[in-house]
Amino acid sequence: MRKKLYLILLVITLTALTMTISDIALAYPSKGSDCSQCHRSKPTPPPSSNIVSVQGNWDVTVFEKTIVKVKGEKAAPHAETYNDVFSFESNNEFYMLGKYFGTWQQVGKTYVVNIDSQAFSEHVMGLENSEGLQSITVTKSSFKVKVNKDGTIKGTITIKAIFEVDNTTGKLSLSSKFTGLSQDN
Repeated sequence: MRKKLYLILLVITLTALTMTISDIALAYPSKGSDCSQCHRSKPTPPPSSNIVSVQGNWDVTVFEKTIVKVKGEKAAPHAETYNDVFSFESNNEFYMLGKYFGTWQQVGKTYVVNIDSQAFSEHVMGLENSEGLQSITVTKSSFKVKVNKDGTIKGTITIKAIFEVDNTTGKLSLSSKFTGLSQDN
């Protein structure tokens, strides 16, 4: 029974990547303000002259499916739709939920976000409902974004991870589709 409770808490935790609109607004300072406290310091890759169309802040709607499987237990699937703000910074850093989540680059007509495994793990471990979660490690991730002709974005996120809860190992599979509108227009 306790393992099932942890499974439910883990699913809620991982899909709790939702925030209210007011929380999102507080997480993103207005243009021109000092945002050194809200952005994690990371080495900055040199900006590319080709990366302009996705750069900026985007209001996105995300449909997320999560499956959590713990050895000896039935898989726990969960689906949820939530709103967020994706921020593609001019220094190639990527933020969501008001936190650093990796770097981004243009690959042909697609933009790819390289998810920072440590940032993802720290985010999940720091959530309220992560009690009993001892570790989580990203084993595979994919995050692709395309800018549509009408100026909107769409894309997919896939994360596979292993975790330890209550001294038992498990697997996480998260897949999302999203669409978004630029805040900068």
